[in-house]
Amino acid sequence: MTGGSVTGAFADDERAVQTQIAYTLTVAIATVLATILIASMTGIVADQQDNAAAYEMNSAGERLASQIQDIDTLAADDPERLSLEAKPPGTAAGDQYTITLKDGDEPSDAYLELETTDGISTTVELRLDNTEVRDGESSVSGGSVEIVYEDGEIWLE
Repeated sequence: MTGGSVTGAFADDERAVQTQIAYTLTVAIATVLATILIASMTGIVADQQDNAAAYEMNSAGERLASQIQDIDTLAADDPERLSLEAKPPGTAAGDQYTITLKDGDEPSDAYLELETTDGISTTVELRLDNTEVRDGESSVSGGSVEIVYEDGEIWLE
């Protein structure tokens, strides 16, 4: 052997090279396919987490809206002050969230807006026949919430 060339019976034998090329191509294709699979699964998991957060907030919002409407109904008897402690979950799919009670377009229409720190939000409508939202809106963090009525106004603490 001189100068790196092969002479003799193995000079035309390329079988070992073909095996290495086939192995390298197989590993490269498998790597690309695994990367695509992992990337697509990451997106699916993130979408599912967002959907879970929206569902949990909507459920918590519906329960809280029902309790706010109960206070509104009791306010028809014109008590001096009413309060009710509600206990929605403190997180939605692991994220902190904010609950905001807002006035609607009509005096009797109001709604709750629930939004996570990641920007996922949901809205729950409610009807207030006997009260108005204090200062147009009130906000609290998810968790223990006090619904307060006083002097014709309702708010969250």
